[in-house]
Amino acid sequence: MKKYERGIRGKKMNEDNNDFVVSLDFPLASCHKVGYSYVRNPNCTLRICLGEEKGMRSVKQKYIFTIDLGTSGPKVALVSPTGDLLDCEMDPVNVILLPDGGAEQRPEDWWQAVCTATHRLINKYHITPSDVTAISCTSQWSGTVPVGEDGKPLMNAIIWMDSRGSRYIRKITRGLVNIQGYDVIKMLTWISLTGGIPAHAGKDSIAHIIFIKHELP
Repeated sequence: MKKYERGIRGKKMNEDNNDFVVSLDFPLASCHKVGYSYVRNPNCTLRICLGEEKGMRSVKQKYIFTIDLGTSGPKVALVSPTGDLLDCEMDPVNVILLPDGGAEQRPEDWWQAVCTATHRLINKYHITPSDVTAISCTSQWSGTVPVGEDGKPLMNAIIWMDSRGSRYIRKITRGLVNIQGYDVIKMLTWISLTGGIPAHAGKDSIAHIIFIKHELP
């Protein structure tokens, strides 16, 4: 007996084909693998065919797409349902640097880059919609995208690097009695309501929003 897969023990039936008779240490559902076909026979063993054979059902690989929208561009990874990293693609996105600490990106570029990287994986592995079991997304911290009633962006995204709202944050957080630039009453109120306070660096979303309100109405 020889191990051909984890938890599967078997022996070759003959030298003229690629069939094996195997016994299982776990449920049949755990044996799915790309390119394998299987049938049950009366003695409750499993025959695995490494090639295509008439009358045998092919078990297709399932996939999970994970998308990380980073500052340099989205990274799209292809992962198996058991957590194995199969492949990944990345498509770059430009950062628009502006005076006074401005940093923006075009939301349309994000979407185009996500689609481009994803389609490369789809084409490489011949993936169909029914092969995809889940899509997971994550993105940059503290980016702000103003949108209209139709859900479309009204301007470029102000990303986490942008500090143009710093002077407005410093102004609204000051008061009569200050600790490190924060009014004591305002600071306690902010913490009680939100668990934190906006940083004076101006890179929080609230700083972006106030900047847009005053300078890009």
